[in-house]
Amino acid sequence: MERIRIPFWLTPTALLFTPFGASAITVGNLCNLFLRVKNLFAGVIGTLAVISILYAAFLFLTGGGSEETQKKAKTFLLYGIIGIAVALFAAVAATSIASFLGISTDLTPNCGGFS
Repeated sequence: MERIRIPFWLTPTALLFTPFGASAITVGNLCNLFLRVKNLFAGVIGTLAVISILYAAFLFLTGGGSEETQKKAKTFLLYGIIGIAVALFAAVAATSIASFLGISTDLTPNCGGFS
């Protein structure tokens, strides 16, 4: 019998939709899904931004004074800073909107008192 292989990218995607696996769709489940997607988005964007900044630092250090390499490094640095700003804005905006609506931002079975 052949073993079934699950692609590596499918596992995190399946974890996002875990609340829908065993129960009916409720407001609490949708709230949890929204919070999980927000956390995933902010984490991925933040990680890519830090990698971009590290790459810019590498280009600055190894550029050897080349004008083209320095311009490329400055561009990567700018994109990294913008990425960090977007990740922080995503986290803060979602939390602010949730608190304005009176929804708790912790991942619980009844997110914010909804069931």
